[in-house]
Amino acid sequence: MQGLMAAVYGPLMGGLFGGSNYNILGPAGALVNILNKFSTENGPAIIPMMAFYSGIMSMFVYLMQIEKYCMLIPLSVLEGFSFSVAVAIGFGQFNFALGLKGLPRHKRFH
Repeated sequence: MQGLMAAVYGPLMGGLFGGSNYNILGPAGALVNILNKFSTENGPAIIPMMAFYSGIMSMFVYLMQIEKYCMLIPLSVLEGFSFSVAVAIGFGQFNFALGLKGLPRHKRFH
């Protein structure tokens, strides 16, 4: 329930109290790096297909009732994942912060 509340109220508050075109709010922030990699390699037309297949996978998890196993993931793993996503998103904003435009996009981050 906390994840659902964070997915709704976090972006709502961010939208009400300010923001910019570069803000990433809500659960989609974790997927930005994955989507960027695949869209760089295959073009932006792959994003709807990825959304469809991830929905299929989520429905499979729900129908098989295996979502309860997500509770077995240690908190340190979730915190580490969130931190790495924040670092990757932060590095992805350097171009905007430094005013760099027209740089080539690379398939790999490093």
